[in-house]
Amino acid sequence: MTTLWSLLFSPIGPALILLAGAAAEISLGRWFRRAQWHTWFALAFLGSAGLVYIGLQFSGVVPTYGRPWQPLLQSATNLYWIADGWNYYLGALILLVGGLGILLNRARTPDGKPAPRLHSVLATDLILIAASLLFVASGNLLTVLLTWVFLDITVILRLAAEPIGAVQSERARASEAQILSLIGAVFLFVALLPAGPAGLAQELTIGAIPTETLVLLLLATVIRAGFYPFHLWLLPRSAHRLNLSERLLDHLVPVLGGLWLWGRALQLGGGALLFSPEMLFVIALAIFAAALAAFTAQDHTYYVAFVLVTSAGIAALAGLLGATPGPASMMWPLTAFALGGALWMVGDQTWRAWGWQIPVSVGALALASVPFTPGFLAQPALARLLTSGPAYWPAFLLYVLAQGMLIASVLRSWNAEHKASTDLPDSYLLKLLTACLLLGLPLAVAGFLPRFAETLVGIPNTIADSLGNPPNVVANAEVWVTLALPLLLGFGLVWLHPRVWPRLGDLPDRISRFSQLEWLFNLTVWGIDYSAQIGKHGLRVVEGAGYVGWALAIVLLGLLLVR
Repeated sequence: MTTLWSLLFSPIGPALILLAGAAAEISLGRWFRRAQWHTWFALAFLGSAGLVYIGLQFSGVVPTYGRPWQPLLQSATNLYWIADGWNYYLGALILLVGGLGILLNRARTPDGKPAPRLHSVLATDLILIAASLLFVASGNLLTVLLTWVFLDITVILRLAAEPIGAVQSERARASEAQILSLIGAVFLFVALLPAGPAGLAQELTIGAIPTETLVLLLLATVIRAGFYPFHLWLLPRSAHRLNLSERLLDHLVPVLGGLWLWGRALQLGGGALLFSPEMLFVIALAIFAAALAAFTAQDHTYYVAFVLVTSAGIAALAGLLGATPGPASMMWPLTAFALGGALWMVGDQTWRAWGWQIPVSVGALALASVPFTPGFLAQPALARLLTSGPAYWPAFLLYVLAQGMLIASVLRSWNAEHKASTDLPDSYLLKLLTACLLLGLPLAVAGFLPRFAETLVGIPNTIADSLGNPPNVVANAEVWVTLALPLLLGFGLVWLHPRVWPRLGDLPDRISRFSQLEWLFNLTVWGIDYSAQIGKHGLRVVEGAGYVGWALAIVLLGLLLVR
């Protein structure tokens, strides 16, 4: 009993509770007669995991958990999890966002029928949250690698379990897009090789790793976080209707894991490796392209996805530019992305259903980084592009353009053409209001009481020296310039949009299709399939009936003998 108790109140305890909930949902959920019971059953386990997770804060020491792992022909290494400030904060955000994804999972289809296989969908939702918790609590490279693979498998299982109600080609396309995430796992595996025998046990908070390992770790992180142009695995599976649960669980939750690893990679030396005019220009160019895709997107589901991709890229850029690259500089932009982005999505649904505009407005302002929001506290880091010299000004210009288009994109939520009556039941509308409240309260605490939030999270030195007192509204001139230029550009684009857009014809649609890069993904898949077909036919010629294979073997043998 003592061992079980210590296991539950360890960094992996909440994840184990969620896995137990998934097993119970699969075994018992099919016997529930009412669809709503499935959701409340899953939320009960999620609430239990949340209570245990809160209890970790009162343990008196930093919770850790280790387990020996002995692979064949190698020395033993520990699987290691730790719930320090950065890991704990990301886990809390994942529990909140993932829990809202379960809450907002519609128990009935638009025609009023119970959603098929709802218990399987909710079970995979719980497993996805558990895998993400295990991933962001990882303490060394071995644990990161194994939990990454577990998370990928979970995402694929959720894709198979969730009925998307569309054509089979959309499901096949989503499955093919997951290849990108699996490639990230391969990069992470290869990254362990230059680190040597002790690389598996390399902790993420201390020590140094070889440059080759760091480069591959950063590449894997870029894929896991879905930064442009590695965002294709995050695109919605169906373009017909925005699914809030899918966006929260399949987009925000995995991306939060990627941003967690980005913070750790910067802490291990990635900040010094990437801080150069050339690399910052490339990163800013990628963010600009993502913002262009968001600004020109015509379909609402893709528009939402690219707003989130752009916001995640800006959060990563701010983390890189901070005075201490890593968790300390990532806290505020990541908070604005997670809470502001989620509130903007949920608030948009609330506004279209009820006409209540406050939640979507607060979410949009958080993504725009105005004062009294967490994003404002990240502006000193972004202002370094302006103050570091002329070599960094091209990157600063691209950032201003990208942030301006992002602001113009989120302000589209106020456009009257997006407001439409919906057939949502009253119970679902109450869930939307609950989600707005659960997202708005921590966002308000972080924006209005940043020093209290910093102490509560346990990550020191998150507030830049260039901010005054109070830091959420007082700053130096360069911070206000960095904030004001994108805001002016964004409002200007909103004003110009209805006046200029109709005159451009189909040009914006072409730009949108090109910048989304699905054509590149389809071309890559076609190339892989075509190469596989060539190889298949080649093997049939060599190994099939007849003497062609033997003739080729004899010719090659003769050439070797002659040489």
